Amino acid sequence: MNRFYSVAATSFERWFDWVCHHHYRTLIVCVLVVGSLASQLPTLRLDASAEAFLDEDNPGLLIYDEFREQFGRDDRIVVAIQGVSVFDRKFLERLRSFHQDLEEELPYIEEVESLLNARSVYGTEDELIIEDLFEEWPGTKEDLKRIEDMARQNPMYENVMLSEDGTFTMITIKLRRYAEDLSDSEVLDDLYFDSESEQPETESLELLTEEQSNSVVIALESVIEKHSNDEFKIFAAGQPKMTSYIARAMMRDMGMFSALSVVSIAVLLLVLFRTPTAVIPAILIVVCSLLSTLGCMSLAGSPIQPPTQILPSFLLAVGVADAVHILARFHQQLRKGLEKRDALREAAGFAGLPILFTSLTTAGGLASFVSSDMAPVSALGIFAPIGIAFAFVYTMTLLPALIMILPTPKVTRSEEETLSARILIWLGTMSIEKPVRVILATVVIVIVAITSCFNLHFSHNPLSWLPEDNALRQSTRIIDDAMAGTMSMEILIDKGSDYAFHEPENLRGLEQITDAIEGQSDMVIQVGQSFSIVDVLKEINKGLNGNEETSYRLASDRALISQELLLFENSGSEDLEELVDTIYSKARITLIVNWDDAIQYVPFVAKAKQIALQHFTEDEITVTGLLPIFTSAILMLYTSMAMSYALALIIIVPLVMLIVGSVRMGSLAMAPNILPILLCLGVMGLFNLPIDVFSMLIGGVSIGLVVDDSIHFLHHFKQYFDESESVEQAIAETLRTTGRALLFTTLVLACGFCTFAISSMENLPRFGLLTAMTVSLALVANVILLPALISLVYRKHTAKHAKQEEIVR
Repeated sequence: MNRFYSVAATSFERWFDWVCHHHYRTLIVCVLVVGSLASQLPTLRLDASAEAFLDEDNPGLLIYDEFREQFGRDDRIVVAIQGVSVFDRKFLERLRSFHQDLEEELPYIEEVESLLNARSVYGTEDELIIEDLFEEWPGTKEDLKRIEDMARQNPMYENVMLSEDGTFTMITIKLRRYAEDLSDSEVLDDLYFDSESEQPETESLELLTEEQSNSVVIALESVIEKHSNDEFKIFAAGQPKMTSYIARAMMRDMGMFSALSVVSIAVLLLVLFRTPTAVIPAILIVVCSLLSTLGCMSLAGSPIQPPTQILPSFLLAVGVADAVHILARFHQQLRKGLEKRDALREAAGFAGLPILFTSLTTAGGLASFVSSDMAPVSALGIFAPIGIAFAFVYTMTLLPALIMILPTPKVTRSEEETLSARILIWLGTMSIEKPVRVILATVVIVIVAITSCFNLHFSHNPLSWLPEDNALRQSTRIIDDAMAGTMSMEILIDKGSDYAFHEPENLRGLEQITDAIEGQSDMVIQVGQSFSIVDVLKEINKGLNGNEETSYRLASDRALISQELLLFENSGSEDLEELVDTIYSKARITLIVNWDDAIQYVPFVAKAKQIALQHFTEDEITVTGLLPIFTSAILMLYTSMAMSYALALIIIVPLVMLIVGSVRMGSLAMAPNILPILLCLGVMGLFNLPIDVFSMLIGGVSIGLVVDDSIHFLHHFKQYFDESESVEQAIAETLRTTGRALLFTTLVLACGFCTFAISSMENLPRFGLLTAMTVSLALVANVILLPALISLVYRKHTAKHAKQEEIVR
């Protein structure tokens, strides 16, 4: 193994010799590579949608796409308006003006629904009337009172168009599925229709993009600002608005994170090396690594998503660690009087192999995320290792080339130890002298941490990422309390036969499902309203029977049901298109519920499906919509965390053993690195912090980072131990030569993760601070616990070896 280390060190020295000799050529090649990849950045997109958490080939997402192809988008922007009374004439005038501005100023919308154009079904002596509630604007108090009575008596308006106390009304904004308007005659001319279903074939059309959806929200905010006042309070919520807010927050935060990371890295490097000629190459390396990685993401068509938004700051912090180890040794050799090129060559031989090893282990820990079923987490497991590879390559090429071009830094020749080195050596010596006490104290800490871990719980609630005083978070809560809710779930029943939903039995099945689900009172999730073809039929039946309240029910005769549907179709209303397919073989039940943590949706979705199975078969039922998407995300969170942690250990433990050339040393290396992650989980349990899609990343991210310190420590410890055969001298020399670099790389990492504290979303500061704490604890464990373990193992080994020699003699 020693021969391998010697050959590897010589190879790195020769490589640096070659780069130093061809530094301009190397620089040109690096610039061309970075430039070509960075040119792809304009096409890099953001995607903060709920469905983006699932892989494109996820069965649930494929079903959801089929549903939206048939019935259109189910994610809605809901706008609640509060006043003294909805049916106050002045309020209604403002509502009409607001509604008109929404229709005129919002792009890419399918429809704006409010009380003004709500469906009103009633009968006269000789015909069934289907029209808008405000078909004619009320001219007198009597007209207005008549409309108010009709609205209050219509069950379909309850908690959707009109709150129970009459102070809230709601507008629903439905976005188009496609960027093109399918009602436009020019678009229709370019489409052809399926002969069986009479549905347009839309494969050639482009789906509405996140950017276009975001433009709807921005236009909405402008209209709201124009109309909102104390007497006409407007609250907007819904998944499109949530997605838009998170996307804009991501864009804003990433810029701040990256800028602050670069500044903090520059300051720390200036403190460490006290010369700009060390800062410039290191900063250029991490920036080039970041630009190259983002360029690869763009080429692969992988968007920036909530979990992957940590990538820029992460790569900036992690990428500089390689350069710090080279620069630290380079400056040490300059202080000893070596020339620039000789100092670079010696630094490469000393730190090159450990840097390669640590890059492999860091990449291995992050690669464990590839197994995740959550698309953005899996993407992080692909592109973070790519970024680490770029950082290593640029450190081995761009760094020496830049150093050769820049002026030689002025250094003071001094053999005096720095204060940080003296502190690290003192801590290491203390742990060697009292190893048993150190290990016993560690055991006690582990027991306490494990006890706290029992309080851990899972969560996936993007609303909780927003600050308490955020307008969107407050609006969502207000609408949930006053109206039906802001989330939806769809139950699709496919009977597979034409006009199946003309049959009273099947229609009664739909009715019984909604009645049973709405009647569930033992759950956190409550159904505020439901919609299906049954509600339309009840309205028609009531209108045909003198508008009597007792006639608000399903007809019992198939022929009568068919006649009622024919009357509705002939009225010109297109509302049935959103509830059934054209041949009445598929029917849709929409459930409107309150926004909550996805963990609460899991039993609700399971219960809803169980109820549906009492009336239809498994093959006929499909549960889909945004709410099941959230449920899928939380279920994947369970498995992803366990799999990523297990896979990280499976990758890293053997790799560390191989790197240090010993099973025993590899095992020693893991103890101080698993401990910080366990302590992090203990802190989360102690403070009741949830395991969400971000905090789940801490273990996989940290284990790849924290093991780096141990690899550098053990690699150089073995070298010094082979020379001195003294544990005390080897540990002291390791901390003297490598400890300062370990300290500063830890500070850089901690500062890099602490930049997340300035995020406008509350989940990122939690992630950043916990990860910073974990990598900081790892340094402490490697300086105190690892020497104690080495002391016990090597003293035992040395004593055994000495005894064997004595027997031989």
